[in-house]
Amino acid sequence: MYKSEFDNLVRQNKTFKAYMFYGQCNYLIESYALKTAQQFASDNDIEKIYYDEYNFKACKEKLLQSSLFASSNVLLIKLEKKLPKNEVEELIKACNTNENSYVIFACMKDSEFKTMQNYFTLKNSAVGVRFFSLFAKEAMQLLEQEAKLLNLKYDVSALHHLYFMHRNDLSLCMNDLKKLSIVDEIITSKVVNQHCFWFGAVSLEEFLYKLLSKQIINEDVNALLNEGANEIYLITQITAYIQHL
Repeated sequence: MYKSEFDNLVRQNKTFKAYMFYGQCNYLIESYALKTAQQFASDNDIEKIYYDEYNFKACKEKLLQSSLFASSNVLLIKLEKKLPKNEVEELIKACNTNENSYVIFACMKDSEFKTMQNYFTLKNSAVGVRFFSLFAKEAMQLLEQEAKLLNLKYDVSALHHLYFMHRNDLSLCMNDLKKLSIVDEIITSKVVNQHCFWFGAVSLEEFLYKLLSKQIINEDVNALLNEGANEIYLITQITAYIQHL
């Protein structure tokens, strides 16, 4: 299902035994996975298993047993590769066998996980949620929400600058907002440049400004391409920037 459908179920206080979050926005995948896990246990009682730490046998045994230290068994498993069908189904079954167990999968790459969602059905009290890349306006709303939670004094343009600087990576932006929360001044683009680090020597925002100002951009384009950007990425950023304006 999509994010909007899942959000509606959450508002109705619907819960499941197994969750799968995947798609094109790592920030939403990780944040939804953690918030879901926190519904059932405190941070200290959530067992987090990352990538190569995953062991099917150990996870199944954990879910089948009663917790010695908490009221619930909650596994938060972060993956980059899809799991075999039988393993996923066995873990979901274990959660349904033990009323105190829950498993949450945070799947960090979109390419392999679409078929894995088929194993998560309402019939077995499991749900798979797919996230798509956020529109720039949605990303800015999330950044502003976080900035307000951190009691930051900021210029909105600084948040736009941070977002472009990190190639629309919300996770990096959120981490930098926490870093900026200790700065005792209004957060401007200049302050962002002083305390945060972008992906290269060329400011993407400056490049876009030059482009729309009809300035010469040959060197900037070459520098961005050499630093790992590609043509599709640059076109996407130009489109997003125009939407901002």
